[in-house]
Amino acid sequence: MNIHPYRGGMTTRRRLEQFASEIDAFRQALKKRNLPAKPIWITEMGWATPPTFGEDNTLVVSVALRKLYPNQTPKIAIFYDKRYDPAQAYSPSDFYNYLPDVYRGNSSLATFISVEELGKISVKDFDMLIMPPSETFPSDCFGAAEEFVKAGGTLVLLGGVPFYYESRFDEKAERYVQTGPNPNFEKNLDALRISWYAWWTRKDVPEEVPAVVAPEFANEANGYSPAYRAGRFFDGAKLKDGDEMISIVNGQNESFNASSACIYKFNSDYKGAIVISSAMGVDGVVTNRSTVANQAVFLSQSYLLAFANGIERYFWYEFQAPERDDADPEHHFGIVHQQLDPKPGFFAYQTLSKARPAGSRGDKLTLSDDLCIVSWDRPDGQKGWALWTPNVPREIPFEIDGAITDAFDYLGNKVSVPEDANKLNLAQGVLYLVGPNQISAR
Repeated sequence: MNIHPYRGGMTTRRRLEQFASEIDAFRQALKKRNLPAKPIWITEMGWATPPTFGEDNTLVVSVALRKLYPNQTPKIAIFYDKRYDPAQAYSPSDFYNYLPDVYRGNSSLATFISVEELGKISVKDFDMLIMPPSETFPSDCFGAAEEFVKAGGTLVLLGGVPFYYESRFDEKAERYVQTGPNPNFEKNLDALRISWYAWWTRKDVPEEVPAVVAPEFANEANGYSPAYRAGRFFDGAKLKDGDEMISIVNGQNESFNASSACIYKFNSDYKGAIVISSAMGVDGVVTNRSTVANQAVFLSQSYLLAFANGIERYFWYEFQAPERDDADPEHHFGIVHQQLDPKPGFFAYQTLSKARPAGSRGDKLTLSDDLCIVSWDRPDGQKGWALWTPNVPREIPFEIDGAITDAFDYLGNKVSVPEDANKLNLAQGVLYLVGPNQISAR
């Protein structure tokens, strides 16, 4: 039996668990149909790397910065907390891609904040707050965000219609959990003067139309055309005298024209601004698109997890990318380019084959909040190990039984590990070790 389990990024524990649970659910479905012995193959799975990936949100944020802060470099807070799943679907570098180069790695200008800091955010400390693309929001922090906007701060909301779903902290799970539709959805939108609509809320609204940069910003977009089709729209129906709506991206055809990304610039009793985009999945959270760097990470993780969950064979989609259309993901799944020059994913595949050569078996997975460990028996009699963290990079203490004969990262680069190592630096990219009989976290 074969499956094609395409999905968004694999960067959180929740997404890793979901992958495993879906494979198990399919296996249980076979058992119910008296087909328990059927081997399961993944005959198609991969992540596309279109050159336009991420540019939609980058366009919206960069235009907003120029429009709202033409003569200054605002201080920016980026909400990034491992207890909040939408944030952890990204790496910090993904957020830097939204911003001018001056912000990259500059903690005095771009600061990653926790949920505790979000709950007390102030214009005394930051000019702009960027939330990770999502239709959720930490519900207990909404009041702080509202006051931030009233006092003059800019709130950036990407990835659909904001506040559509409720996200509350689950004490048992120790993370924010999306509990369902937000009972305060309309109240939240009213508080921030956001007015939205779609084909199911108003008559004569198309389900989807092409997205184009608003004429005012066509020159600033440098010829870039949004990669998505617009299906959710915004207007200024809730604004007060002095407030202004500035469209950045429009959804339009011959008979329809409405904003799918805009700025609400307040100049009434509110003094701040809201930057909002309804484009969903353009950064790979709910779609199989990624950067070329993340494609290599996802390839390594997904193969290791598939084998550890009993998948017999896994065929990556695809080897060579045709690359005839920059915006169409279908043209960019390959791990080599059209002219066969390799992407990082090629080296990740090559390294996986080195770490887990043909004839390897007995794959086992140990998954905890901060750590993934996959082990297997190699045909040369040694054990192979793959370790990574679903969270931010960190040093993790281990107990290692047996000598390490080889150590390298997921791209094949040698890693120096002392024989008596009891701590390892791990990140979302896989670390391979060969040799030890047992590895366990302390």
